[in-house]
Amino acid sequence: MRKKMGILQGMAGLVFLALLSCGKNNDPWDSGLPEGEGSQVRIVLAQPATKAVGVVYDRDEEPVGRWAYFVFEHGTGRLACKGEVADGRVATRKLKTGEYDIEVIANYPVTGPDAVNMASVGSRTDFQALKVSLGDNALGAFVMAGTNEDAAGNRMPFTVVQSESILQADIHLKRLVSKVRVTGITRQFTSAYVAAKQLILKGVYLTNIYTRARYGEDYSQNELGSSRSLWYNALGWHGEGSAPVSDGVDVLVGERGMLRSLAQGETVSLDVDLYFFPNPVRPSADVPSSGWTGAARCTRLVVWVQVDGRDYYYPATLPKEDAYAPIGRNCVFNVSCTLTALGSTEEDDWVPGAMEVSFEPVLKNNGNWDITPTVNEES
Repeated sequence: MRKKMGILQGMAGLVFLALLSCGKNNDPWDSGLPEGEGSQVRIVLAQPATKAVGVVYDRDEEPVGRWAYFVFEHGTGRLACKGEVADGRVATRKLKTGEYDIEVIANYPVTGPDAVNMASVGSRTDFQALKVSLGDNALGAFVMAGTNEDAAGNRMPFTVVQSESILQADIHLKRLVSKVRVTGITRQFTSAYVAAKQLILKGVYLTNIYTRARYGEDYSQNELGSSRSLWYNALGWHGEGSAPVSDGVDVLVGERGMLRSLAQGETVSLDVDLYFFPNPVRPSADVPSSGWTGAARCTRLVVWVQVDGRDYYYPATLPKEDAYAPIGRNCVFNVSCTLTALGSTEEDDWVPGAMEVSFEPVLKNNGNWDITPTVNEES
């Protein structure tokens, strides 16, 4: 079963900023400040502990191989300083007094069409234009981003005051993907005739997955591209016209080839984690059809079975209902399914009442994968 590496549950990294010693040169405000003016900023990427039991969180979801920071003047968006950290978890810079927007990214691509070119980022507008593809993520190297926030998870400027004492702000680093964990599938057919048939569970996977994301914030529904080529597994596994097939993406979005027999009344316990970029489409705005009609389509979890030698599909909309929408970056939820009748022969269509779905958000939107983050600021 996937999570061939045994995966996860845990929290993302924390970035701690404390005002301390001197910084590097070659950025707008790193040099030329009169002695005693401004303050020093030390950025530290902390190593969080594994919270889940029986998973390899620190290998599969937590690692940070490289990270970069961008500090912008809050009022103007002007770049104050920036830098990359390829080895180690500490960087130190100097800033004038004032308010700043601090952006940190991790595991970003350095090659390919979405490679981050540090030299091209000279303002907050430049940073907000940075995008990343689903294929730039991998187990052990999920793309992450974080900024300074208040205790409710809302963006807020970081204030630098003239002081010799240490100032500290805690910044939470979040994965750009969200996660659905399929915990179990039960067979409880209401028809005695169908219940007597052999059923093989062949797999679970995601369809209608948007392939683009921004570091700064998630997309809104009206910002999604309508081209089918921007969606992975559009209308079905490797659906025609979808984004190019990627072995790396397949590992993240599907667990196929299970071939597990499921008897009537039996529940098969699963521990399958699937990853996808946030899709802001609400179930009430979903437009399912046999053809691709545009971006107004929810991401779906598909349960794939074989009954009497014939394939059947049970798609479940994510999220289950508007009350859970939108699903944001770094959120987690559990899904368990009960099959009550034969499913559809089409992957993006469903037979009403054929499957009951239990949808349990573990952490919604701005939460952490294992805990609710706390943010404190002292000055």
